[in-house]
Amino acid sequence: MKLSNRKLRATRQAIAILLVATTVGTGCRSSCKDIKFNRPTDFSPIGNQIEYTDTCVDQCSATETELDPHTLSKAKIEDFKYRDISLDEAVQTALANSTVMRDLGARVLLAPQGAATIYDPAITQMNPGVGEEAALSAFDAQWATGIIFNRSERAFNNRFFGGGATSVGTNSAAFQTGVSKTAATGTQFALTNSVDYSRVNRDIQGNLDNSVYDVVYQAEVRHPLLKGGGITFNRIAGPNAGPGAYRGILIARINTDIALADFEASVRDFVRDIYNTYWQLYFAYQDLDARKAGLAAAQESWRTAKIKFESGAADAVDQAVAEQQYYDFERQVQNALSGQDGGSGILTAERNLRLLMGIQMNDGLLLRPSDEPTRAETVFDWYESLAQGVTRRVEIRRQQWNVKASEYQLLASRNQLLPQLDLIGQYNWRGFNSNLLGSQSAYKNLMGGDLQGWQLGLQMSTPIGNRIGHVAVKQAELQLARNRALLREQHKYLVKDLSDSFGELSRAYEITQTLANGLIAAQEQVRLRQERYEAGTEILQFLVQAQSGVANTRSALVQSLVAYNLAIADIHLTRGTFLDFMGVELAEGGWTQSSFSAARKEARRFQQSEMDCYIVPCPISRGRFQQHVLPRGEQNPAPVVPGEPTPADAAPLPAEAPVPTDIDHAADLGA
Repeated sequence: MKLSNRKLRATRQAIAILLVATTVGTGCRSSCKDIKFNRPTDFSPIGNQIEYTDTCVDQCSATETELDPHTLSKAKIEDFKYRDISLDEAVQTALANSTVMRDLGARVLLAPQGAATIYDPAITQMNPGVGEEAALSAFDAQWATGIIFNRSERAFNNRFFGGGATSVGTNSAAFQTGVSKTAATGTQFALTNSVDYSRVNRDIQGNLDNSVYDVVYQAEVRHPLLKGGGITFNRIAGPNAGPGAYRGILIARINTDIALADFEASVRDFVRDIYNTYWQLYFAYQDLDARKAGLAAAQESWRTAKIKFESGAADAVDQAVAEQQYYDFERQVQNALSGQDGGSGILTAERNLRLLMGIQMNDGLLLRPSDEPTRAETVFDWYESLAQGVTRRVEIRRQQWNVKASEYQLLASRNQLLPQLDLIGQYNWRGFNSNLLGSQSAYKNLMGGDLQGWQLGLQMSTPIGNRIGHVAVKQAELQLARNRALLREQHKYLVKDLSDSFGELSRAYEITQTLANGLIAAQEQVRLRQERYEAGTEILQFLVQAQSGVANTRSALVQSLVAYNLAIADIHLTRGTFLDFMGVELAEGGWTQSSFSAARKEARRFQQSEMDCYIVPCPISRGRFQQHVLPRGEQNPAPVVPGEPTPADAAPLPAEAPVPTDIDHAADLGA
């Protein structure tokens, strides 16, 4: 039995060595063409096996250049080398190194599909189902063509039906090509050309020729007068949209704006994590200094107690108390350096900051904050902050887009209540001959214009009762009511959050002042008790307690000062100005010159007509003022348009921000 175990262990060691050698020999390449999976070499059951993908990335590993981490047992704080870093540098480095918005909860590791990235808005915009380009593709011109050859033979039992023959063989061909397009008004245009060829294998009584060509050019237009008609409906729902299925360019653009709002929120939270971690690291350094000062004082008290004990002026209890106090402070210094029980010591907070910045985790240096927290009193205006929160808080702006989308969907659903009434027109040119080309041919006959035809009329259809249309309207009304109710609730929570932030700001400032005065009193108490202890009129235990109180008060003072700076950031976060406070701006990529030219062209072509408002009520609000676009480099204000209100004449803005108006981007008009 022992021999078998030895053989088993030897076999396992050999397999492990073989696997290591194979891994080292194979290495990791910077690029690969195929994705391969481990496959079994036999047909044995593999239900209990784990498959590992063989993937390659540009960088083999992010751990190859990492050094050993700083730990409490490997070095002392005096042996560390530091790199001073400002808050601005930390934020800039983090944003420059981040395609994924990192967080300290390891979301990207545990649930990577839920992590926010810089690609998310573009992915939403380029969604082939509901993206902007997908919405515009419904208006793309469609080309269809095809040719079909056919051979048939048929026998007749009656010469009369066979045209004097008992059997006949027919060769035929049908060619068709055409272009169709749906306009932004819902009008459908089509231009088709068809060529039909037929040839029989014998003369049939009554036929002019055995082979003939039939050439037809046909132009057709179908314009919806009620249901499905108008630029507004087609921009909201898209052409041929059914009840509840609205995928127009306006809805697609709102989806993109919602994705941009989500991205802004992820960037804001990411920068906020950097801000908090930076000041946590600052507090960790200050807390360590406070604990080290207490350790030095405890060491001095221990030395004094030992001298008195050796001289007989004090008993062994004082020496034991001083010794215990010294080791207690040494424990506090160790915890302040490394952290404990979820607390953020220097090493833990420094690693968190490195993670958020996206830099090497262990490079032999310790990051050390160089900025100092704000100590001056900061005062915010309540009404201004409330107005800022209503208009700039990203969560509220996101919900406003949902309200606007619901309003659009309600307008589109009301259009579905109308009957389908279409104006149709058709015109065709026909050519017929035994030859396709030549002086006597089907095309020559076509050019003569002898065979023409047209159609003009109205077609109407509607479901009796239109139950699906009424259901769609009711559902859209309920959805709009729900989104508006959510928006009102968000305003209430905004007031509550802003009130809490103002309260925390005041509390942190007042507590900081109180702790500053308390620190002065604690230091004075230590000085007096030290003098009395040296004079022999004070108990050492009271001096030790006073020294511990100084260290705790100093640490609490720094913690309160950090909390005061975090409260300032909380107010900016609540009112939607945090990124401005941090100097971070979000901007879309620049347009090319051709896109500007296309935008001007499309804007002239697809201006909303008055007739469109009779089909669907015009919901689009272009704002309180006339919109002007200044040319690049022009600094003068736009001229006042006669009849338009000026800013001085306008009424004060409401406390509640208006729902975002229609997006007048050129891409919306690309149909």
